[in-house]
Amino acid sequence: MQKLVENGDILTYLEEFDIKVTDAICDQTDLLMENNKEYQIAVETGNLVEVGSIGNMLRENAKEIVYEDMVYV
Repeated sequence: MQKLVENGDILTYLEEFDIKVTDAICDQTDLLMENNKEYQIAVETGNLVEVGSIGNMLRENAKEIVYEDMVYV
């Protein structure tokens, strides 16, 4: 980290890290959605309220998983 600060690369590093974390959250959310029966049923029946609610819950679950593995290390 000190080397990044000294070279003036810390901002670039943090921006790239933010992109990697965001991409990982999206990928994990997609996996959770693919494997969640309630979400799939809501999508198939066109229940947009449930799709949104379950989707938001799954995204938060994905954040927890990704943050534990990538951020809180």
